[in-house]
Amino acid sequence: AAPPPTSAASRRLAGRPAKPLVLLSGVTLVDQIDTNILRGVLPLIKDDFGLEDWQLGALGFAFVFVNALASVPAGWIADRVRRTRLIGWTLLSWSGLSLLSAVARSFTQLFGARASLGFGQAIDDPASTSLLADHYPAQVRGTVFSVQQVTTFIGAGLGIGLGGLVGGAFGWRWAFALVGV
Repeated sequence: AAPPPTSAASRRLAGRPAKPLVLLSGVTLVDQIDTNILRGVLPLIKDDFGLEDWQLGALGFAFVFVNALASVPAGWIADRVRRTRLIGWTLLSWSGLSLLSAVARSFTQLFGARASLGFGQAIDDPASTSLLADHYPAQVRGTVFSVQQVTTFIGAGLGIGLGGLVGGAFGWRWAFALVGV
């Protein structure tokens, strides 16, 4: 038998289903890898397309700007539709947009694919957070949200690292293709 939980937070979580937290933390992990892989391959994209520094910055800005515009409407949608399906479709769209990034033949195409990725995170964040709130009572939500948020940082690091590793070995397009698959 497993030893009893030792912290107050883990005692409150004991007996609660872990599946929603594990699955939605995995979604956050994938989201952050998708978002941050760009940062690991920027020098390769710069060389391949002959871009200026402002264009590299614009690739990251496109995601953030679209994400900011879409966040409030996405929250409204998350309150009105089945969130599990919404999150599933969002994951599928991330894959497609990462694959579109991999096959982009111009800065404009890559900019469009990366900007569109901002919709995905804008939709996932309120849907995942509210779904976690549905599965866990108020007295453990701080712990649950903290566990899920850890994957934000792990995913960011993995995205940058994978981008640099795969991009350096096989080219930046393969980094996006790997994440897309």
